[in-house]
Amino acid sequence: FQNLRDHTLADQNCEAYLTGCSVFPSHETSSLPTAKNETDRRLERSEIKRRLTRKLSQRPTVAELQARKILRFHEYVESTHAEDYDRRADKPWTKLTPADKAAIRKELNEFKSTEMAVHEDSRIYTRYHRP
Repeated sequence: FQNLRDHTLADQNCEAYLTGCSVFPSHETSSLPTAKNETDRRLERSEIKRRLTRKLSQRPTVAELQARKILRFHEYVESTHAEDYDRRADKPWTKLTPADKAAIRKELNEFKSTEMAVHEDSRIYTRYHRP
C-alpha cells in the first residue's frame, strides 16, 4: 500500500513538472503560519502558550483514560496480611566492630576539619567525635 501511494505521488509530481504547476502548495498559499514582523511573532507565541497552558490545565478524568485504553486496572490485586512476613528493617550498624566505629569517627573528623565548608567564625562550634 505504501508503494502504491509513493508511485501515485511520483506520477503526480512528474505530471506537475511537465505542466509547470506544482502538486505541493507554495509557501505563500500553504497553511503554515508566517509571521511578518516581531509583534506578529510575539502575538503568535503568546497564543500558542495560552492554548498549551489551557490544554495542560484541563486533565482528563479516570473514566476518559479508561475509555481511551490509557489507564487499566487489574481485577485481581494480591495482598497478604502483615503477620505473614517480617517487616522489620535490617540494622547493619549493630554489626559494626569497635575498630569499624573508630575508623568511621576518624574519617568523619578528617572530613569536618579539611573538606567541609564552614565559615571561619563558626569553625569553633564544629563538633568532633572522640577518636
